[in-house]
Amino acid sequence: MGATTLPRNALDAALAWRPMEFGSRPARDVRNPIVEPAWNGPRVLVLVTGSTVDIRDERGDRPAVAVDLAQAIAAAVAVTGTETAILDGHLTAAPMRGTVGVGVGLEALDGVHPADMGRQLLLGGSNRRDRRRDRLEADLARRAPIPAEGPLAFVAIDLLWIDDTPLVDVPLLERKRLLESVLAESEPVRTSVHVRPPLEAWYGQWRAFGFHEVAVRDANGRYRPGERADDWATALIPRR
Repeated sequence: MGATTLPRNALDAALAWRPMEFGSRPARDVRNPIVEPAWNGPRVLVLVTGSTVDIRDERGDRPAVAVDLAQAIAAAVAVTGTETAILDGHLTAAPMRGTVGVGVGLEALDGVHPADMGRQLLLGGSNRRDRRRDRLEADLARRAPIPAEGPLAFVAIDLLWIDDTPLVDVPLLERKRLLESVLAESEPVRTSVHVRPPLEAWYGQWRAFGFHEVAVRDANGRYRPGERADDWATALIPRR
């Protein structure tokens, strides 16, 4: 995306932009990957301007979100001294578990050789029946609607704008670093963990917390709102 096509301000951007979509290429084709659990729940872009929060889903509609969550998002940005931000993330069921994303060590993998699990992720190991079942579970989880009752949380995966500065032409890894500096985590507001390969020490815990897939993205990739990204892919988490 060239600089001449960028919106004039964050409000125009939030009205015009939609989340970037995952491409269809296999995860093994993503160069210089960073990996995180693939969160379930609706994908949203969130504009925070002072105490005002505007949340839009992939169609540009405003999902039903409790005032408490909107206030928590605004507070999480304000406490860092940031005046304006556009965040990409997921609405997911709360309460969040505080240990999500903490490494568990290779001893949690029950004797599976790390190299074998790495091959399963990148090359599609595991038998065909297991993969069909895992894919079905992942698809159902991804399409799960927002719960009619119970609290929601917001998990931020990307930062697209900060104050007067658009970040879509900034490499993903740098956007991730900036995201952690502008969003103070709380029980309903989190940033997603991201790691570099090798990934084997993470699979056991991510599966234990209910994740079926990982999101694989090019660390140097730019953000193209509303487009399908060739350098974004998903992959099933290997079975233990």
